[in-house]
Amino acid sequence: MTRPSESWIGSLTQAMVGFVEESMRVTWLACALLFVAGASASAQMPPAGGVPTAVINPPPAMRVEGVPPIPTEIVERIGRYVSSRAARLQNWHPTRREILISTRFAETTQIHLVEMSGGTRRQLTFLPNRIDSAWFEPHAGKYVVFTMDEAGDEIFHLHRLDFDTGEVTQLTGGEDSVNSLEWRKKGGQLIYSSTTGDAKHSDFYLLDPLHPDQARRLARVEGLGWDVLDVSNDAG
Repeated sequence: MTRPSESWIGSLTQAMVGFVEESMRVTWLACALLFVAGASASAQMPPAGGVPTAVINPPPAMRVEGVPPIPTEIVERIGRYVSSRAARLQNWHPTRREILISTRFAETTQIHLVEMSGGTRRQLTFLPNRIDSAWFEPHAGKYVVFTMDEAGDEIFHLHRLDFDTGEVTQLTGGEDSVNSLEWRKKGGQLIYSSTTGDAKHSDFYLLDPLHPDQARRLARVEGLGWDVLDVSNDAG
């Protein structure tokens, strides 16, 4: 069997991204309510009958004005509609007819491997935080690089998953959040962009996932929204 053409993969990926974006718009309000549900529910509000009803307390970092108390019962009822699961195509294996997907079986989205058409999913990561994106090492698929934040803080760091041991190694840290990456055409290095902790600059780094301590910053630019789209052939 031959690997699907790049144009077919691009069309499939574009369609999936459109579907995900539309789903996010539809469920944004419901997801926001679930986020609020993470706060404590110790406060009480007296209903018409005089019996106190538990309500949601916003977290300390959230400023709320002019919003009436939200009973926990509403959050529990809406949970049945937003507690759903979808699978997202992440990457094709460079030499085999296998794909990485992300989906959720428990509380957080994890990475799974599908080894054949119509095959079952094999979970690769078992981490407490959700995984956002994942890529095979592009030459032989020896390992996986993925992005993950910590407890929903939206600061994404790069990690490496070794197939032989199942061990996960964090590759980046600090307050900078990784936005995008592309692999070099030769060798095992990648170039990624990140937003600095002060949210005023974007940095570009050259990184070898097997030697993260040797990462080197290539450039810093003013402003946000800068991504790595491709790496030229003469860049190695």
